[in-house]
Amino acid sequence: MNLLSHYLTPNDKNGLEVINWQDVNISENLTYSFRDTFYTEKTYPSNLHYHDYYEVVFIENGYINYVCDSLVFKPSKSDVVIVPPGVLHMSKINAKSTRYSRHVFYFYPQVLNVFDRNVMQDFFEKTSKNYILTLSTIVDKEDCLSILNKISKLVDSEVTVKDKTLIFAYLIELLCLFDKKASVIKSDKNYLPEKLLKVKDYIDNNYVYINTVTDVANKFFYSREYLSRSFKKYFNITIADYVNKKRIIKSQELFKQNKSVTEVCYTVGYNSLSTFIRVFKSITNTSPTEYKKLVIKTQV
Repeated sequence: MNLLSHYLTPNDKNGLEVINWQDVNISENLTYSFRDTFYTEKTYPSNLHYHDYYEVVFIENGYINYVCDSLVFKPSKSDVVIVPPGVLHMSKINAKSTRYSRHVFYFYPQVLNVFDRNVMQDFFEKTSKNYILTLSTIVDKEDCLSILNKISKLVDSEVTVKDKTLIFAYLIELLCLFDKKASVIKSDKNYLPEKLLKVKDYIDNNYVYINTVTDVANKFFYSREYLSRSFKKYFNITIADYVNKKRIIKSQELFKQNKSVTEVCYTVGYNSLSTFIRVFKSITNTSPTEYKKLVIKTQV
Protein backbone atom coordinates (compact mmCIF):
# COMPACT_ATOMS: atom_id res chain seq x y z
CA MET A 1 0.00 0.00 0.00
CA ASN A 2 1.46 3.36 -1.00
CA LEU A 3 1.69 6.19 1.51
CA LEU A 4 -1.44 8.26 0.98
CA SER A 5 -0.92 11.96 1.64
CA HIS A 6 -0.77 15.22 -0.24
CA TYR A 7 2.16 16.02 2.06
CA LEU A 8 4.42 13.71 0.05
CA THR A 9 3.19 14.91 -3.32
CA PRO A 10 5.83 16.97 -5.18
CA ASN A 11 4.82 20.62 -5.14
CA ASP A 12 6.11 24.12 -5.71
CA LYS A 13 8.43 25.03 -2.84
CA ASN A 14 7.25 28.67 -3.15
CA GLY A 15 10.68 29.89 -4.19
CA LEU A 16 12.41 28.54 -1.09
CA GLU A 17 16.12 27.88 -1.23
CA VAL A 18 16.07 24.09 -1.15
CA ILE A 19 19.66 23.13 -0.37
CA ASN A 20 18.88 19.45 -0.39
CA TRP A 21 15.58 17.57 -0.56
CA GLN A 22 15.86 13.84 -1.24
CA ASP A 23 12.97 11.37 -1.06
CA VAL A 24 13.57 7.63 -1.30
CA ASN A 25 10.77 5.05 -1.42
CA ILE A 26 12.22 2.17 0.58
CA SER A 27 9.06 0.09 0.08
CA GLU A 28 5.37 0.71 -0.54
CA ASN A 29 4.97 1.18 3.23
CA LEU A 30 8.14 3.16 4.01
CA THR A 31 9.52 6.43 2.66
CA TYR A 32 12.73 8.14 3.77
CA SER A 33 13.43 11.82 3.18
CA PHE A 34 16.47 13.97 3.92
CA ARG A 35 15.75 17.70 3.97
CA ASP A 36 18.30 20.45 4.44
CA THR A 37 16.62 23.78 3.82
CA PHE A 38 17.18 27.46 4.62
CA TYR A 39 14.06 29.29 5.80
CA THR A 40 13.07 32.74 6.99
CA GLU A 41 10.02 33.73 9.03
CA LYS A 42 8.22 34.67 5.82
CA THR A 43 9.10 31.58 3.82
CA TYR A 44 8.63 28.83 6.42
CA PRO A 45 5.60 26.70 5.42
CA SER A 46 3.54 26.09 8.59
CA ASN A 47 0.61 23.85 7.77
CA LEU A 48 -1.49 21.97 10.32
CA HIS A 49 -1.89 18.52 8.79
CA TYR A 50 -1.94 14.82 9.58
CA HIS A 51 -1.12 11.43 8.08
CA ASP A 52 -2.68 8.00 8.40
CA TYR A 53 0.83 6.65 9.03
CA TYR A 54 3.75 7.46 11.35
CA GLU A 55 6.06 10.40 10.76
CA VAL A 56 9.38 10.17 12.60
CA VAL A 57 11.76 13.15 12.33
CA PHE A 58 15.38 13.02 13.47
CA ILE A 59 16.68 16.56 13.78
CA GLU A 60 20.24 17.48 12.81
CA ASN A 61 19.94 21.25 13.03
CA GLY A 62 17.44 24.09 13.14
CA TYR A 63 15.42 26.43 15.36
CA ILE A 64 11.97 24.91 15.03
CA ASN A 65 8.91 24.50 17.25
CA TYR A 66 6.57 21.53 16.83
CA VAL A 67 2.86 21.71 17.56
CA CYS A 68 1.36 18.23 18.14
CA ASP A 69 -2.30 18.16 19.03
CA SER A 70 -2.51 20.86 21.75
CA LEU A 71 1.13 20.59 22.84
CA VAL A 72 4.09 22.71 21.74
CA PHE A 73 7.70 21.48 21.85
CA LYS A 74 11.12 22.98 21.19
CA PRO A 75 13.35 20.15 19.94
CA SER A 76 17.08 20.56 19.40
CA LYS A 77 19.92 18.74 17.67
CA SER A 78 19.65 14.90 17.69
CA ASP A 79 16.13 14.93 19.18
CA VAL A 80 13.39 12.85 17.56
CA VAL A 81 9.81 13.85 16.79
CA ILE A 82 7.31 10.97 16.70
CA VAL A 83 3.90 11.77 15.23
CA PRO A 84 1.40 8.88 15.32
CA PRO A 85 -1.29 8.40 12.64
CA GLY A 86 -4.21 10.81 12.88
CA VAL A 87 -2.48 13.44 15.05
CA LEU A 88 -2.81 16.98 13.71
CA HIS A 89 0.57 18.66 13.84
CA MET A 90 2.79 21.31 12.30
CA SER A 91 6.21 22.87 12.75
CA LYS A 92 6.94 26.59 13.07
CA ILE A 93 10.18 28.54 12.76
CA ASN A 94 11.60 29.71 16.09
CA ALA A 95 14.00 32.37 14.76
CA LYS A 96 14.17 35.09 12.11
CA SER A 97 15.89 32.53 9.88
CA THR A 98 17.29 29.03 10.22
CA ARG A 99 18.84 26.20 8.30
CA TYR A 100 16.65 23.22 9.10
CA SER A 101 18.22 19.79 8.54
CA ARG A 102 16.26 16.64 9.31
CA HIS A 103 15.90 12.98 8.43
CA VAL A 104 12.26 11.95 8.06
CA PHE A 105 10.71 8.49 7.93
CA TYR A 106 7.08 7.96 6.90
CA PHE A 107 5.70 4.47 7.41
CA TYR A 108 2.74 2.29 8.25
CA PRO A 109 3.19 0.20 11.44
CA GLN A 110 3.26 -3.08 9.53
CA VAL A 111 6.59 -2.15 7.96
CA LEU A 112 8.19 -2.97 11.33
CA ASN A 113 6.81 -6.51 11.37
CA VAL A 114 9.86 -8.71 11.89
CA PHE A 115 9.91 -12.28 13.20
CA ASP A 116 6.09 -12.39 12.98
CA ARG A 117 5.59 -9.34 15.22
CA ASN A 118 6.04 -5.59 15.24
CA VAL A 119 9.48 -5.24 16.82
CA MET A 120 8.80 -1.66 17.97
CA GLN A 121 5.15 -2.00 19.01
CA ASP A 122 5.88 -1.49 22.72
CA PHE A 123 7.98 1.58 21.95
CA PHE A 124 5.27 3.27 19.90
CA GLU A 125 2.59 2.46 22.45
CA LYS A 126 4.81 3.98 25.14
CA THR A 127 5.39 7.14 23.11
CA SER A 128 1.87 7.57 21.72
CA LYS A 129 1.42 10.83 23.68
CA ASN A 130 5.10 11.70 24.17
CA TYR A 131 5.74 13.25 20.81
CA ILE A 132 9.36 14.36 21.26
CA LEU A 133 12.24 12.47 22.86
CA THR A 134 15.80 13.51 23.64
CA LEU A 135 19.02 11.65 24.33
CA SER A 136 20.63 12.68 27.61
CA THR A 137 24.31 11.90 27.03
CA ILE A 138 26.77 13.24 24.46
CA VAL A 139 27.77 9.66 23.55
CA ASP A 140 24.17 8.71 22.73
CA LYS A 141 23.71 11.87 20.66
CA GLU A 142 26.89 11.12 18.72
CA ASP A 143 25.70 7.56 18.13
CA CYS A 144 22.43 8.90 16.72
CA LEU A 145 24.16 11.40 14.43
CA SER A 146 26.61 8.71 13.29
CA ILE A 147 23.75 6.47 12.15
CA LEU A 148 22.06 9.40 10.38
CA ASN A 149 25.35 10.20 8.63
CA LYS A 150 25.51 6.62 7.33
CA ILE A 151 22.03 7.01 5.86
CA SER A 152 22.99 10.33 4.24
CA LYS A 153 25.93 8.68 2.50
CA LEU A 154 23.67 5.95 1.11
CA VAL A 155 21.32 8.45 -0.55
CA ASP A 156 24.09 10.63 -1.97
CA SER A 157 24.26 8.31 -4.99
CA GLU A 158 21.91 5.89 -6.72
CA VAL A 159 20.07 3.90 -4.06
CA THR A 160 20.17 0.13 -4.62
CA VAL A 161 18.00 -2.58 -3.09
CA LYS A 162 20.83 -3.36 -0.65
CA ASP A 163 21.02 0.32 0.28
CA LYS A 164 17.30 0.35 1.03
CA THR A 165 17.74 -2.70 3.25
CA LEU A 166 20.49 -0.91 5.16
CA ILE A 167 18.35 2.21 5.57
CA PHE A 168 15.58 0.08 7.03
CA ALA A 169 18.08 -1.56 9.40
CA TYR A 170 19.38 1.86 10.47
CA LEU A 171 15.82 2.97 11.19
CA ILE A 172 15.37 0.00 13.56
CA GLU A 173 18.73 0.80 15.17
CA LEU A 174 17.71 4.43 15.73
CA LEU A 175 14.36 3.48 17.22
CA CYS A 176 16.03 0.96 19.54
CA LEU A 177 18.51 3.63 20.64
CA PHE A 178 15.70 6.01 21.59
CA ASP A 179 13.71 3.21 23.18
CA LYS A 180 16.58 2.39 25.53
CA LYS A 181 18.23 5.77 26.12
CA ALA A 182 15.79 8.62 25.51
CA SER A 183 13.70 10.74 27.86
CA VAL A 184 10.58 12.81 27.19
CA ILE A 185 10.76 16.52 26.37
CA LYS A 186 8.14 18.49 28.27
CA SER A 187 5.83 20.75 26.29
CA ASP A 188 5.77 24.54 26.57
CA LYS A 189 2.48 25.03 28.39
CA ASN A 190 2.59 28.82 28.05
CA TYR A 191 2.55 28.88 24.26
CA LEU A 192 -1.17 28.44 23.62
CA PRO A 193 -3.77 30.62 25.41
CA GLU A 194 -6.01 28.62 27.75
CA LYS A 195 -9.18 30.05 26.21
CA LEU A 196 -8.08 28.85 22.77
CA LEU A 197 -7.31 25.39 24.12
CA LYS A 198 -10.86 25.22 25.48
CA VAL A 199 -12.22 26.11 22.05
CA LYS A 200 -10.05 23.46 20.39
CA ASP A 201 -11.07 20.87 22.97
CA TYR A 202 -14.73 21.66 22.31
CA ILE A 203 -14.24 21.24 18.56
CA ASP A 204 -12.31 17.99 19.07
CA ASN A 205 -15.26 16.54 20.99
CA ASN A 206 -18.09 17.98 18.90
CA TYR A 207 -16.84 18.30 15.30
CA VAL A 208 -19.58 15.94 14.08
CA TYR A 209 -22.28 18.40 15.15
CA ILE A 210 -20.60 21.72 14.25
CA ASN A 211 -22.11 23.26 11.12
CA THR A 212 -20.62 26.77 11.15
CA VAL A 213 -17.95 28.83 12.89
CA THR A 214 -20.79 30.83 14.42
CA ASP A 215 -21.88 27.68 16.29
CA VAL A 216 -18.51 27.61 18.05
CA ALA A 217 -18.32 31.38 18.58
CA ASN A 218 -21.74 31.47 20.23
CA LYS A 219 -20.75 28.64 22.58
CA PHE A 220 -17.95 30.78 24.02
CA PHE A 221 -19.63 34.20 23.61
CA TYR A 222 -17.04 35.41 21.10
CA SER A 223 -17.66 37.20 17.85
CA ARG A 224 -17.21 35.03 14.77
CA GLU A 225 -14.47 37.34 13.48
CA TYR A 226 -12.49 37.37 16.75
CA LEU A 227 -12.58 33.59 17.17
CA SER A 228 -11.63 32.95 13.54
CA ARG A 229 -8.70 35.36 13.74
CA SER A 230 -7.41 33.93 17.05
CA PHE A 231 -7.65 30.30 15.90
CA LYS A 232 -5.87 31.05 12.62
CA LYS A 233 -3.10 32.96 14.44
CA TYR A 234 -2.01 29.99 16.53
CA PHE A 235 -2.91 27.01 14.37
CA ASN A 236 -2.51 28.55 10.89
CA ILE A 237 -5.77 26.96 9.77
CA THR A 238 -9.38 28.09 9.67
CA ILE A 239 -11.89 26.53 12.04
CA ALA A 240 -13.87 25.19 9.08
CA ASP A 241 -10.77 23.47 7.65
CA TYR A 242 -9.91 22.11 11.10
CA VAL A 243 -13.38 20.59 11.48
CA ASN A 244 -13.06 18.99 8.05
CA LYS A 245 -9.70 17.44 8.90
CA LYS A 246 -11.04 16.03 12.17
CA ARG A 247 -13.94 14.48 10.25
CA ILE A 248 -11.68 12.95 7.60
CA ILE A 249 -9.36 11.50 10.26
CA LYS A 250 -12.36 9.79 11.84
CA SER A 251 -13.65 8.61 8.47
CA GLN A 252 -10.33 6.88 7.74
CA GLU A 253 -10.58 5.04 11.04
CA LEU A 254 -14.11 3.90 10.15
CA PHE A 255 -13.05 2.68 6.70
CA LYS A 256 -10.56 0.39 8.41
CA GLN A 257 -13.61 -1.18 10.10
CA ASN A 258 -15.09 -1.83 6.63
CA LYS A 259 -17.91 0.71 7.04
CA SER A 260 -19.67 1.82 3.84
CA VAL A 261 -18.93 5.21 2.29
CA THR A 262 -22.50 6.39 2.87
CA GLU A 263 -22.50 5.28 6.52
CA VAL A 264 -19.16 6.97 7.18
CA CYS A 265 -20.29 10.17 5.47
CA TYR A 266 -23.21 10.72 7.85
CA THR A 267 -21.42 9.33 10.89
CA VAL A 268 -18.68 11.97 10.74
CA GLY A 269 -21.11 14.84 10.27
CA TYR A 270 -21.68 15.47 6.56
CA ASN A 271 -25.22 15.87 5.24
CA SER A 272 -24.21 15.44 1.61
CA LEU A 273 -22.36 12.49 0.08
CA SER A 274 -20.95 14.67 -2.70
CA THR A 275 -19.55 17.14 -0.15
CA PHE A 276 -17.94 14.31 1.81
CA ILE A 277 -16.32 12.86 -1.32
CA ARG A 278 -15.04 16.29 -2.39
CA VAL A 279 -13.56 17.14 1.02
CA PHE A 280 -12.07 13.67 1.48
CA LYS A 281 -10.31 13.83 -1.87
CA SER A 282 -9.06 17.38 -1.29
CA ILE A 283 -7.39 16.31 1.98
CA THR A 284 -6.13 12.81 1.12
CA ASN A 285 -5.65 13.04 -2.65
CA THR A 286 -7.77 9.92 -3.13
CA SER A 287 -11.48 9.10 -3.14
CA PRO A 288 -13.21 7.46 -0.15
CA THR A 289 -13.94 4.34 -2.21
CA GLU A 290 -10.34 3.95 -3.35
CA TYR A 291 -9.00 4.59 0.14
CA LYS A 292 -11.30 1.96 1.61
CA LYS A 293 -10.18 -0.61 -0.98
CA LEU A 294 -6.53 0.04 -0.17
CA VAL A 295 -6.85 -0.18 3.61
CA ILE A 296 -9.02 -3.31 3.50
CA LYS A 297 -6.56 -4.95 1.10
CA THR A 298 -3.70 -4.15 3.48
CA GLN A 299 -5.49 -5.73 6.43
CA VAL A 300 -6.17 -9.02 4.64
